[in-house]
Amino acid sequence: GLLRGELRLSNKDHSIAIPLRFYESPENNKTERYRFDFERSGAPDWVLENNAMRVVAAPARGGRIQSIARRNPTSSVTSPGGAMRDYFRIAGASEPVPATLNTAFDAHWIEDPASPGIAMSGRFPDGLPFSGELEKTVRISGDRKIDVAYQAKLAEPSATAPSMITAFGVAATDAGEQGTQFCWSESSESTEAPKPNGGSGAAQNAAPRHCEAFRANAVDIRVPENVHSLEVRNQGQPALAMEWEEGSVSIKQAAASAELRLEFAPSGSAPVRPTVSYTLAPGGI
Repeated sequence: GLLRGELRLSNKDHSIAIPLRFYESPENNKTERYRFDFERSGAPDWVLENNAMRVVAAPARGGRIQSIARRNPTSSVTSPGGAMRDYFRIAGASEPVPATLNTAFDAHWIEDPASPGIAMSGRFPDGLPFSGELEKTVRISGDRKIDVAYQAKLAEPSATAPSMITAFGVAATDAGEQGTQFCWSESSESTEAPKPNGGSGAAQNAAPRHCEAFRANAVDIRVPENVHSLEVRNQGQPALAMEWEEGSVSIKQAAASAELRLEFAPSGSAPVRPTVSYTLAPGGI
């Protein structure tokens, strides 16, 4: 957790005290948790950290993951937009609406030594053509896997219930085969998490692989409906694997980043509980 201290500087006429915060690194793959206002916004971030990574969640800013970073050496996994950004596809709107961007979520720690995490909950904001509640949790499973679960529930049954999108932003480079690649197995079987040498279990088992190169500001990449896992590969960097149980995935390409968008639909007043996991490979590709 965090240790608090103070640095005092003084001379004959003046004295100043500077508050300090020290982080005590976790041992034996244990996940530590703490709250700290990194942006000095008045709303503290909620942090899960172990020897392999740091996950910073911002309940007060849409309940999203502000950043995910690898440790030793430190490198960012997410783009500046972060992850767990929520959109709704509303009838008549040309693009998905980022409806919870400014919604403040309630949060509490998940007390589970085997899989500690953060639970966040909030109501859909006013002004939408529907009302309801959204709950989402983020847990660390093992030392390099992040499990995210959603529960969306509309207040009233609706024949025009909107589909919901959770987005994970990654930095991307437009350089053909030397740039960012989005890869999945061409079979209907889910791929495994990346192995220490950077390859996936599915690739090592000789399963056919299909890769799409990132192209800046190009059309969205559509992942086939029978696929339930995806790898993001950047030259010389560890791979990121995404796995999901239900819904469809598309990849929105911007100038220097991409959003991995998982779309699912609340069915009337019955809650849906889609889950998605992200696994960080320990080595480069």
